[in-house]
Amino acid sequence: MPTGQKKPFLAVAAALVALLAAFSWVVVLRERSTRRLLLEYRVHQTLTALTELVRVRTPAEDDLEGVVHFGLYSPDGDQLYAWGDAPASLDPATDVPAGQVFALGRSTATMTRLLGRDFPGRGLPGGMMGGMMLGRAGREPQGTPAIALLRMELDGYWPGQYALLGMAVLATAALAGLYLGLSRLYGRYEATRLAQERNRELVQLGQAARTIVHEIKNPLGVISIQCGVLRRQAQAVQLPGLAVIEEEVARLASMAERIRGFLKPSGPAGAVIEAAAWFASFAARYEGRMSADLSGLERAGVRADGDSLREALDNLAANALEASPPGAEGERPSLVVTGGPRGLAIKFLDRGPGAAEPGRLFEPFYTTKEKGTGLGLALARKHVEAAGGAIEYEARPGGGSVFTVRLPAEALGPAPAPPGAAGDQPR
Repeated sequence: MPTGQKKPFLAVAAALVALLAAFSWVVVLRERSTRRLLLEYRVHQTLTALTELVRVRTPAEDDLEGVVHFGLYSPDGDQLYAWGDAPASLDPATDVPAGQVFALGRSTATMTRLLGRDFPGRGLPGGMMGGMMLGRAGREPQGTPAIALLRMELDGYWPGQYALLGMAVLATAALAGLYLGLSRLYGRYEATRLAQERNRELVQLGQAARTIVHEIKNPLGVISIQCGVLRRQAQAVQLPGLAVIEEEVARLASMAERIRGFLKPSGPAGAVIEAAAWFASFAARYEGRMSADLSGLERAGVRADGDSLREALDNLAANALEASPPGAEGERPSLVVTGGPRGLAIKFLDRGPGAAEPGRLFEPFYTTKEKGTGLGLALARKHVEAAGGAIEYEARPGGGSVFTVRLPAEALGPAPAPPGAAGDQPR
């Protein structure tokens, strides 16, 4: 897909996804802050309620549910009243420098607060014992409290906070996945659109080429006939010139026939071919020029038109032979055919220079040969795809090329019974 078309869309999509992700984090962080504020308010409310309750009566167990410790202190930090493991004294300058301190631990929340004018003239009555602790000196609690301390258990606060963070992370991951999926879908859409545009161009080119081929074949036939007439009447000195004309006519006729074959619609896949026998016959065509290794083809079959498949593989074999420099036996091109449950793999290996532009190898009319038509590999791909297969290229380690044709496997019928088997009685 063209970068100029892709970037604006992806930029807008990325901005939208980033905005949604940022919004989800803002919501989650605000909710976390709200929950912390609500917890602080609940602790403050409990501390205030217990402070008021102490001057009326001794708090009961129900009043202290969830409380780890609670204490009231004089302006100097001396303990006036305590429950649980409240500290014996406080330092007003460090423990409550701002009038109220709220701190969160892993399992508890602590609040230390200056009472200020909450207790004007309200001393704690003596004789409040029960489950309460006395002051440091062992006296009954008395005096006016100025500092209150409360520590409470946290009931599910941190799991809830972590759950909110998890939700934000999941939302961000989901949005990132949405962006990646959208990017891929848009990429496929653009690839399909461009492929359709190329197909339209190819259709137009095919119509023009079909017309040109038709118009060329008739004059070529006339020229060929006239060359034959002239050859019978020509003198010896004229024969080399006629040979050049006939050679060029044959080359143009071959090119026209290849173009016609490329533009011709693919026919049906054909019948199931027995792979072992077919590829053994094909390899025999190149015996002495190309080594062959056929393995795993017993009872393997492939559905294809035999002539079309042979033409496709002939093109690949011709490329391998032309690319391979003459040399030692080990440098000859190789044909390797392997079969398996997933299908057949036909490989042509050579030690040639390799492909300069691998991405264009199968384009029609692309060639690096001086007199090539650029249709050999395009025709090979067309025939292979008509059989339901695929063709691919890769550079060979150590130099050279590897062309691989993959064809789906087809089950063959039951093997014929050997002569004299049960049920095969002579009549």
